Amino acid sequence: QVPKRLKLIARFLPRLLSPASRAMNSVMTKASQMRTSATTAATDASCAAIDCLSQLKRAAGESYKSLKENGLKNWCSENLE
Repeated sequence: QVPKRLKLIARFLPRLLSPASRAMNSVMTKASQMRTSATTAATDASCAAIDCLSQLKRAAGESYKSLKENGLKNWCSENLE
């Protein structure tokens, strides 16, 4: 025969664990949301860096072209103050 105390534990254990499992699910959901946010932020930063490098490359190319076509004196007067 199963002692009364064990019967009570078996009966109420699911009720006791239910709030803990809900809390764990909430933590896991929040962690997933944070991971998604971090991934999105990293992707945005990466795209911004690529755009910035592209603009820098274009500007350097235009500057070099100007230097090549107009000579050093004109390039200095256009680009240096």
